[in-house]
Amino acid sequence: MKSNSVSPARLAAFEICCALEAGAYASVLLASKEAELKAPDRALCHELVLGVLRRQLWLDRLIEYYANRKVGELDVAVCVVLRLGLYQLRFLSRVPPSAAVNESVNLVHFARLRSAGGLVNAVLRRATR
Repeated sequence: MKSNSVSPARLAAFEICCALEAGAYASVLLASKEAELKAPDRALCHELVLGVLRRQLWLDRLIEYYANRKVGELDVAVCVVLRLGLYQLRFLSRVPPSAAVNESVNLVHFARLRSAGGLVNAVLRRATR
């Protein structure tokens, strides 16, 4: 895997979570991604999307704490990336912290928000301490 690539599971989870912000339904979007994901990626995608939905308020408080700014001040895509990254750091013991941080930074670059890469990196690194 290239250093600046994003795993299919995380990319699908990011796309779904962004669509959820616009009012879409998780179950419909998860089902629509089934065919394009292999079983392990499908499982991780489901875990990320449903976990972020379940813990969104708590994750948003963490973002505000570590970023030292309100969630509403952040770009929606940046907020989604931070939620996904923090969820991996706090709840997925099989994902190494370095992988969660690196994939999140790559995801924000993929979303064409390179300027937010430093913020995402800083927030997630603070959360690992």
